[in-house]
Amino acid sequence: MALKTYKQRCLLFLCCLVAALQAPAQDSNWYYANNLTDYATADLVCLVRVGETKILDTIGSYTIQEVAFEPIQYYKGHTKQRTFRAWLESHQPVWQAGTLRGYYLLKGKPDTTEPVQAGKESYYWLENAGFALKDTPFIASLRDKGTFKKIMAQYFFSETAGGWAKVTFLDPLPVAIKDDPFGMKARLRMESDVPALKLKKGQVVSVSIRNNPYAAEEAFPEQVKKNRSRELALFLEEGELTLKTEFILPQ
Repeated sequence: MALKTYKQRCLLFLCCLVAALQAPAQDSNWYYANNLTDYATADLVCLVRVGETKILDTIGSYTIQEVAFEPIQYYKGHTKQRTFRAWLESHQPVWQAGTLRGYYLLKGKPDTTEPVQAGKESYYWLENAGFALKDTPFIASLRDKGTFKKIMAQYFFSETAGGWAKVTFLDPLPVAIKDDPFGMKARLRMESDVPALKLKKGQVVSVSIRNNPYAAEEAFPEQVKKNRSRELALFLEEGELTLKTEFILPQ
């Protein structure tokens, strides 16, 4: 009986040890997958020194904060602006002046309550997104398309069947459906093989399009009209081919 109990305890210890060893890897996958998505979604990615914060408005438990910043390094995009705005569940400044932070920012329309100045840009914080100083080598590596594709394969295609493909959008072109990020469809002609999805060059397929929720509905159809040949990530989800508009490589 004592031997049986000892074996049970050893087995329990080994199970706990395996779980403990697996947890950081799972957390790491989640962390890097989120950073890849945020990097692909953002218009501006930069490491900054945080400046002073102004609370512009309070709505219930939320405040709209305008944050000044001094750019240290740009990883995606560039701007002469030195502020961004964030909608935060806090009545106090969230980021302290003088600290170093990595931000993912979205370009928005100028505030209509203020006089519009020529050339003025407005940037907004991509909610719950950011990176630390220690992660800047990883963020910098994403500027290279080849590296981005490899890392994408590591953290996404290992979880969901998918692959990178060169395609041509065929008629009828996608049409924006207001307030429906999943409503667009497209016909694609494969310009390369995608072995992971058993797709062959020359094959014509139908895909569902998941639009970037932060982008205007008409933005993606307009991009396709300008250039029908693109390189993008295709996924197989619940038996259906899908593409996410943030995972289309820039020209």
